[in-house]
Amino acid sequence: MLEDIRRGKYDGILAWHPDRLARNMKGGGEIIDLLDKEIIKDLKFKSFTFTNDPSGKMLLGIPSFCPKSILTPLVRM
Repeated sequence: MLEDIRRGKYDGILAWHPDRLARNMKGGGEIIDLLDKEIIKDLKFKSFTFTNDPSGKMLLGIPSFCPKSILTPLVRM
């Protein structure tokens, strides 16, 4: 999906919730980077309101961090 966005095929993403966009901080960071470069113009979610400003990007990054912080201790069990 991100390759298609980089090639200009799409300029936005529609998803259920931000936690569906990335499985880790690297993936979330790539999406935020594409927003900063204005390659991704907008994100739309059914269950979350995104604003393309510093606060919105910070909130977008939290769900990409949470799965890693939750799963890492479980894998070690």
